[in-house]
Amino acid sequence: MPRDIQAAMNRKEFVLKQQQKVRKPLVKKKIVNDFSKNPLFSSRSKRLAIRNAAMNKLQIVVVYRKTTTNVTKKYTVCPYSYRYKRLKVGTRKMLFAYDIVDKHIKQYALTNIKSVTMTTKNFSPKWPIEIR
Repeated sequence: MPRDIQAAMNRKEFVLKQQQKVRKPLVKKKIVNDFSKNPLFSSRSKRLAIRNAAMNKLQIVVVYRKTTTNVTKKYTVCPYSYRYKRLKVGTRKMLFAYDIVDKHIKQYALTNIKSVTMTTKNFSPKWPIEIR
């Protein structure tokens, strides 16, 4: 076999092998807006729900886990403001809200809030709402 033909055959085999190695295009997965499964979006969705409720003056139901006792409870609250609380190491963003049942202001660490659900009940603010 002449040398040119043999080189062409080798190139053809090489190209076929390379085409077999090429990855097939990935099928794009459908994006579902389920914030409960993705921790990166869950904190943002909680803050957006709290903000939306504060702007519309709606009560929210907060599922909160206390760090001291590891007890999870539901609280029906009226959101008022965010504040940063200084700790021995760093700071923590806190939600200050009026508890409907206990009838006083409580603070909730945003990292310990498991979920936020808006209700349809309105509230008349006793203090200025600082969440914007």
